[in-house]
Amino acid sequence: MQPAVIPCAGAASQLGGLQARVLLRSSATSRLFARAASGWSFGPGAPLATCAVVFGASCLRRPAVLGRKALQGRSTRGAASIRRAGPTLIGSQGSRSPLVNWYLHELGQEFRMVEAATVDRRGPDYPHPFGQIPALQDGSVQVFESGAILMYLADKYGGLDTPEKRAEASKWVFWANATLDGICFVEDGNGRVLDTGLRKEPKAINRLEQLLEDREFILGDSFSVADVAIGAYLLYVPQLVCS
Repeated sequence: MQPAVIPCAGAASQLGGLQARVLLRSSATSRLFARAASGWSFGPGAPLATCAVVFGASCLRRPAVLGRKALQGRSTRGAASIRRAGPTLIGSQGSRSPLVNWYLHELGQEFRMVEAATVDRRGPDYPHPFGQIPALQDGSVQVFESGAILMYLADKYGGLDTPEKRAEASKWVFWANATLDGICFVEDGNGRVLDTGLRKEPKAINRLEQLLEDREFILGDSFSVADVAIGAYLLYVPQLVCS
């Protein structure tokens, strides 16, 4: 998945039309979208820059409400609850690394971020055999592919301590990667994003809206890795599709 346009403040009005019509049709999707935007960062300061575009006053029907929700949705776990000696995440702001970063913050898990440009991704010790990002190193464990990284973190730090809990969460992570990706993005033969299929209001998205109407999060009352997997795709659309 390659961005067709780099998001910038000048694109805010174009982004907003798509968001207001497609992504923010219900309060349920708005909650998930706002929380995703509030946690979206690989490096310092990036969430504010992203939210300036996502929640620009000129482009959304309810910018003030959404802006407040975004701030309220930030992870509030303080330093006292952060677990030490965490994993190392290698990535960049322009990749799928921020969704892993977001989940680690939600977990209250300390971790180290390493910019991909500063490491040798061709070396034998790099966590991804094909030199791609994101990649995670956690002690002797190496994990690559964003979905696999999310599930590993959920297993180890997110309380998925039974097969039943893991099944409930993993089905949504796999659905996001296998199905929601294809709904959200129309790509050319080289993987370059040309448009989004959300303009057509597909049945799967309408069904997702219905499921979220009577619950706060994907799995019910508690935020989980499932919300990260799905919320990330909703946030990617206005960043990659600017018309």
